[in-house]
Amino acid sequence: MDIARFVERRKSLHISQVRMCEGICTQSTLSKFESGGHVPSLKILSKLCARIGLSIDDLNESNKISANQLKTNLDSLERDLVMENYQCVLKGLSKIDEQQLDSILLKMQFYYLRGLMGALINQPPKRYCTIFHRF
Repeated sequence: MDIARFVERRKSLHISQVRMCEGICTQSTLSKFESGGHVPSLKILSKLCARIGLSIDDLNESNKISANQLKTNLDSLERDLVMENYQCVLKGLSKIDEQQLDSILLKMQFYYLRGLMGALINQPPKRYCTIFHRF
């Protein structure tokens, strides 16, 4: 968990610990979290993150894109596909690391888009049809 990202965001918004935890938890709970000593309950952490415009996913490994962001990116690529913006879709798909697709739904959406693009740009069927054998 990237607690430093949380602290950095709170400080960049000029929110004191006292103001940050109003109505959510005690200052002691927040202080223990920020110093790395104790992670609060999921309910509390979710509320604290929401107060500064983050999600709990955003606090996961900083170099790994969140599942929410991946879903947003794939949805955007799907819209681009409908609008026949094929170059944008190809470029966007090439930027996605398949290893980061943790959920089956994200994998299905990714492989669907990649397969459909393969068909649209006349790739050999063997190249884009084999992706569905991974499930």
